[in-house]
Amino acid sequence: MKKLPTKLLTILVCMSLMFQMSFAQTSFSGTVLYHDNATLPVGNVLVSIKDAQGATVSSVTTGPNGIYSFTNIPNGDYTLTGSTAAPVGGVTMSDASQVLMHILFPGWFPFTPLQSLAADVNGSGTITMTDFTMILINYLTYGQSFPVGNWVFLNQPFSITGTKDTPPRLGSSSSGDISGVFVPGTRSLAALLLDESASLSVNSGSAFDVNLSSKDALQLNGAGIILNYSGDLLTVEAATCKSAEYYVNITENQVKINWIKTDGSAIEFAANEPLVTLTCRAKDSFKEGMSTSFTLDASTSLVNKDYEEVNSFKLAMPLVELKKANINLYNYPNPFVGSTVINYGISVDGNVRIDILGQTSQIVKTVNVGYKASGNYSINFDANDLKPGMYFYKLTVTGTSTFTETKQMIISN
Repeated sequence: MKKLPTKLLTILVCMSLMFQMSFAQTSFSGTVLYHDNATLPVGNVLVSIKDAQGATVSSVTTGPNGIYSFTNIPNGDYTLTGSTAAPVGGVTMSDASQVLMHILFPGWFPFTPLQSLAADVNGSGTITMTDFTMILINYLTYGQSFPVGNWVFLNQPFSITGTKDTPPRLGSSSSGDISGVFVPGTRSLAALLLDESASLSVNSGSAFDVNLSSKDALQLNGAGIILNYSGDLLTVEAATCKSAEYYVNITENQVKINWIKTDGSAIEFAANEPLVTLTCRAKDSFKEGMSTSFTLDASTSLVNKDYEEVNSFKLAMPLVELKKANINLYNYPNPFVGSTVINYGISVDGNVRIDILGQTSQIVKTVNVGYKASGNYSINFDANDLKPGMYFYKLTVTGTSTFTETKQMIISN
């Protein structure tokens, strides 16, 4: 058998190697991390390999450890992409502040590529005041979703050549979470503690103010405060703060109040000065002797005069208690002839009515006083049209609840 010429053999070997390389396949694995933090893997992410034309070559879903694995991927140029419907969070006033400072002073406040992607919440490709406004007002105040979606993934192209290929790390972030504080796999962090050593006694039906205060003096450039409360017991009618411009959203069980100084100045708060004042009213279901409290959501964020998040603060808000409604009722003189003065003090607001009752509890006369705020009052009662004898007078206050008190009077001859 004749041997092939050396030159021809070499050509055939090269062609064989090229043929094998063109159909070579590689297996590899990696991890989806939150803000490239090795301690924060992201599970339930659909990781896809897309070719140069954008077609999906293969897709897998990460487990709780954030790991993805691909097998038998042909050599070529690809892009690793990600998507997920997992819960998001972590966006606070600190993020809005960082976006503002990056826009105003990009050299002093640079962003990593992943931070830039997270900050571009409208998906325009650049970070502008529109992104800042969407974070501050649309999202933090009113809870609206970002146009770019809930999650962003830093997709980067890579190539497989069959020689120890390592695809780029798939970075991820909740949209708007520039700080990277969110913990994947959770919906929210535990509520922050409030000092409730003080209590506030309120009256049923009457509006009252309750303050959220700092126990220490603060200089704040911005604040994003979220207070949760029981909408079954209270109605929050308004929320105010010291800032000249702020945004408020009050829902059935939550109050959001956000403000930030765009001119670099700070607002000074003395110790125990209110950061937020809520005007509230007790509902009918809030009964005498009951109490309720506000909780501070973990997404609450305070930003100091240097546009840095305040990491430690001690805030206080009193426990709200519904005190018993009191009616102080008496008349003088008693016994009397002709007329007497009925004195009454009420601790609740409402419509006041006085019924004069005979000895068999029948109503013989009614005096409709009208609406009165809590306080002390008196009326002159003319009894000339009533026969002498013993009567009862019953005072009724009707507001969100009804309260009564009954006393005895005697008309003399």
